[in-house]
Amino acid sequence: YSTEDVASTVDALSAGLLSLGVSGHNFTPESSDKIAIMSSNRPEWVFTDLACQQIGAILVPLYPTTNPIEVEFILNDAAVGYVFVSNLELYEKVKSVASKVPSIKGIYTFDAIEGAVHWTSLTNAATPALLDQVASLKKTIPVTQLATIIYTSGTTGVPKGVMLSHQ
Repeated sequence: YSTEDVASTVDALSAGLLSLGVSGHNFTPESSDKIAIMSSNRPEWVFTDLACQQIGAILVPLYPTTNPIEVEFILNDAAVGYVFVSNLELYEKVKSVASKVPSIKGIYTFDAIEGAVHWTSLTNAATPALLDQVASLKKTIPVTQLATIIYTSGTTGVPKGVMLSHQ
């Protein structure tokens, strides 16, 4: 991917997230929308991370090997609204706990999976007005805003979230 390709893809994904109402709202940890991602390393992981950062949403990465009990705990603890997964195995893992996580509004996949919503449905939702909103909004994200909440493996009890700001 060229730098230009990455930037346009990230902007389009940010616009698609805005179309869902996802944002940093008033930039507090409680009010900012949380987006989980469970994926192996791939370009879409980077696109999702950057798209969240530039609109003030908080990314919650989960290891693909995280067991369903911890997935459920993390998604509930962070009050995740949307989840991005890479493949069928991870899609099924998240679907198996989704009914126990009332905050989940949608699950998006990077691989094309029958019956699942592909992440490009969000990039395709980008409109000129939403892209203008992204361009304005990304200039206002405070460095103190949380960028990500990384959960520990939970080896000494339930996983604990480490909050990292843009700074």
